[in-house]
Amino acid sequence: MLKPTGFARYSTILEIGMKGWIMDGIAREAAHSISLNNSILYLPTRRMHLFNPNRLRDMRQLKHYDSILFMHYRPYFRYFEELQGKNLRVFITHVDSDKSFGPREIWALNQAQKVIFQNRFMLECAVSLGLSLEKCLVGHGGVSEKEFFPSKSRNVPNFILISGECKPRKNPELIHEVILYNPKLHFKIHGRGWENFFKNRKPDNLELLTFDKSRHPKLMRSASLLLSLALNEGGPFPILEALASGTPVVCSRTGFATEVVSKDSGFVLSKDPSLEEIADAIWRGIQLKQRVFMRNLLPMGHDWKSFAKTLYLS
Repeated sequence: MLKPTGFARYSTILEIGMKGWIMDGIAREAAHSISLNNSILYLPTRRMHLFNPNRLRDMRQLKHYDSILFMHYRPYFRYFEELQGKNLRVFITHVDSDKSFGPREIWALNQAQKVIFQNRFMLECAVSLGLSLEKCLVGHGGVSEKEFFPSKSRNVPNFILISGECKPRKNPELIHEVILYNPKLHFKIHGRGWENFFKNRKPDNLELLTFDKSRHPKLMRSASLLLSLALNEGGPFPILEALASGTPVVCSRTGFATEVVSKDSGFVLSKDPSLEEIADAIWRGIQLKQRVFMRNLLPMGHDWKSFAKTLYLS
């Protein structure tokens, strides 16, 4: 296995609210794939967290690490000045608004050794605002081929999969409209929070599944296609999982969609797609699945080791 040289001590920083969620899992999986001796610390994001003794301990430990990866720009902006002289890296998926990166934030990012963006669009935006291109890398993410692999059976269940937590940026209202517009299709949503959104108005052709990591790979493999209509994404990560599973993707023009989805693996929608356009893409995606279900549709370089080297070592 690839091992880092020297005696650098590695740490990954997350906000407390990210503990147990996708960014936490990404950090653990990536470091494990290259046998990196890595410690994950969770830093305060609100005043109330400062009174938690475990959080104060994590803050003190920061000074003992030589290489520090921030899995979000918020904790980086808050703590980077206290860590001068360290090898600082930042992973950025997306920004919350156009005002997230002002002159001070770009100056702060220029103090890092590397800034890793989840898609090229975000990288180009930051460079246009003054971030040094030499500091920038793109890292879409990693997928385990042991978990996500194509089906060997043509008897694929007929359902459209939607994956992820219910958030406004996931465009739940449009998802609702699409499901109603396609009553002959069966949809499954695998994620947290959707029960509240669909309370008292769940369509008959929709099945809600509380997120369960253990059944996630089989759902990806079995689905007719993955549908993602997000408004703002760094990825989304499930696109990589679907493609690795031989499942075509129909997705909005966000994140790294145009970088990983091709005409042979799915359809990237126009900027403001109509219900007719989405429905047409879904039907074409279902037909595509029958031709590609035994193929890994993911472009090369999306294994965990490659992604881990981008995050920690490149």
